[in-house]
Amino acid sequence: MTTLDHRLADMLQWVRLREAQLETARLLRDEKRRALDSLIEAMNLRQAELKAEQRRVREIKDWTAGTNTQCMPRLLNHLHAHHDLLADNVERCEYALLDDQQRVQAAGKALEAAQAQWSQAGQRVETAKQLLSDARKRSVVATENRLERELDSSMRCTRSVMG
Repeated sequence: MTTLDHRLADMLQWVRLREAQLETARLLRDEKRRALDSLIEAMNLRQAELKAEQRRVREIKDWTAGTNTQCMPRLLNHLHAHHDLLADNVERCEYALLDDQQRVQAAGKALEAAQAQWSQAGQRVETAKQLLSDARKRSVVATENRLERELDSSMRCTRSVMG
């Protein structure tokens, strides 16, 4: 193998390395996308849970306002305790939803970063392929030039022997 052949082989390995890096970046991007999708799904479930808890609080309020609970002090005490419990659940859900939103935002930023890394890796692959292609073209030109020189040299030798 000539030095040029070694350089071409090295460049081919470089292209393969860049392609492997691109695949790694794609896998990371896909993992970040799945994580974001999972967090969004969890946040949507939490929102549904929050709405259900808020509905229960309204139902207790509506029921106690619509009935004559003043005549039933034991029931009223129970309803107030239940209302307080539901109100605590609503508050916990609201805080958890805020945490979920922060996690979704962070996951979105992580996905954007992974997307940028994947894009850069793709550009590096294209650059490496272009450099390899250019080197192959230069190799072909160099080989043709060498063969022409050898042919010219052999033609001169043949003329001088015949001439």
